[in-house]
Amino acid sequence: MLGLGPPLILLHGWTLDRRIFAPQLPLSGRMQLVLIDRRGFGQSSAPPDLAREPDDVLAVADALGLDRFAIAGLSQGARVAMGAAMKAPARVAGLFMFGAPLDGLDGPADPPAPVVAMRNAAAAGDRKALAAAWANHPFLQVQGDAARALVAGIVADYDGHDLLAEPTRLPVTAADLSGLRLPVTAMAGERDSAHRQLAAARIVASAPAGRLIVISNAGHLCNVDSPDAVNAQLEQDMSVSIGSESAPKQLP
Repeated sequence: MLGLGPPLILLHGWTLDRRIFAPQLPLSGRMQLVLIDRRGFGQSSAPPDLAREPDDVLAVADALGLDRFAIAGLSQGARVAMGAAMKAPARVAGLFMFGAPLDGLDGPADPPAPVVAMRNAAAAGDRKALAAAWANHPFLQVQGDAARALVAGIVADYDGHDLLAEPTRLPVTAADLSGLRLPVTAMAGERDSAHRQLAAARIVASAPAGRLIVISNAGHLCNVDSPDAVNAQLEQDMSVSIGSESAPKQLP
């Protein structure tokens, strides 16, 4: 946990880890950032199980003594964020999503991931082949040397052991979000896939307090591509959703 102020739990996307939120660290001067490695990724020791991850988020909040908090999720992490908010809507003061997926949509699918090649490389313990199979996917393309180095370093450390585990699902549909009365902000980079653009629009249309933000000149990893715009939006929306609820305090 970094910083003082209203708490924000950040959930990274598939094949990534908590380092993908390095561009958001300047926000620690105005809010508490809780960065975790999700099951199967980074330094997490928990076995991969997507279906259990919403409970993991709530367990982390309990361990830190956070009765009320906001959640920000990137890509697959947004699926987990929505799942946690649906499990404990009274505890979640705000929900922020970047490049979120959504089930049950008609229209174009995401660019396919080379899952077979990645799984084979993971089974062989060949991280270089694993990274090479995934590195050119549109979802990983960012602008600038520093951004590209950040993403490449994270992907190089991904070992793919979630691909070797029995898969579990965490479905989220637009109808699931219709009962959420908390503020929901869906951000999408203007260069993200058509599916993620549509998902963002459907999320905000379904959530009673939904808001759509399109991040200019950004791709799927809009928090890395355009950190200034994303951070400004997070700061603004956090001040509305949770900033006035409690005074800043230091937590362990």
